[in-house]
Amino acid sequence: MIDEVPVREVKTNVYRYKNKRRHETLKFLEELHEVFNWGLYERDTLGNKNRLKKYVVLLQKWIKGESLKQIIDDDIDFRRRKKRMVYITGKDPKPFDGSPEHVNQVIAENLNMINDVLLFRLSNYFLRFSGEYRAYKDPLNTGYTFPDWYEFVEYGTWDRFQIKLQKNSFTREVASYIARNLDTYTVMVGKQRLLKRSLFNCPNASARRESFDISLNMPELFENE
Repeated sequence: MIDEVPVREVKTNVYRYKNKRRHETLKFLEELHEVFNWGLYERDTLGNKNRLKKYVVLLQKWIKGESLKQIIDDDIDFRRRKKRMVYITGKDPKPFDGSPEHVNQVIAENLNMINDVLLFRLSNYFLRFSGEYRAYKDPLNTGYTFPDWYEFVEYGTWDRFQIKLQKNSFTREVASYIARNLDTYTVMVGKQRLLKRSLFNCPNASARRESFDISLNMPELFENE
């Protein structure tokens, strides 16, 4: 259980990991596996070391900002090319054949991993550890910063600007759109990056709507008129 982990006694700084390379992320999860005793408390998911590589791939795709559709499409393509086995309850395993039944199974598996493993299990572990780690390293609350994996998972990105946008009510999808068009829709004013009001007329309907609505309540996020 999360509450039984003696966070203040952990000698390994597991939050030193901020590298986006896959082997570093795997090592990070392997250390958390030991810290939180996942082998005992999460036997069927995080506790199964054979599944950690799969979770690493999914975790990296998620915090790189890939959409749910991208993640599922990539997995379907991978299984088609590699003839990976598909496991459906009550049926014999078969290589992926592109049938609606197999596609639906892949979709269901990815949705379950994102909702249950990433956004619930991992997110809760990261949240607890981040809070305890911050309190341990910065008891006077002086603003100590570290690679906060809870935020990476919660907001689905490594990018600090996208996290800031989401904290200010933008959706993940629109924050990602703005980040992909950074030079077009943002401007640096001193050391602060502000949004341009040209977002109100951009091609993306969701970005137009969200930026206009948010500008009414938080005009300080936008350049002056």
